[in-house]
Amino acid sequence: MTTIIITILNIFAGLFILRALLSYFPNIHRFYFVQLLFLLTEPFLKRIRKILPNTGMFDLSVLAAILIIQILKAVIYSLI
Repeated sequence: MTTIIITILNIFAGLFILRALLSYFPNIHRFYFVQLLFLLTEPFLKRIRKILPNTGMFDLSVLAAILIIQILKAVIYSLI
């Protein structure tokens, strides 16, 4: 059971990294895969953005999401 949770957390971490990399390409939002990626990741990032202070043009929500995932993984590993 824990391996499934860890795998899901790793997949989400990968999706957040992919989203951050794709943000460097303008006009990429028209592709279905990118729209699906934004649909999957935006609910989490929107909640994190509400908590984080506004940093101007830098969006640190992806970094915070990956940090939260790493903390969750560490907690799960410590419970095993």
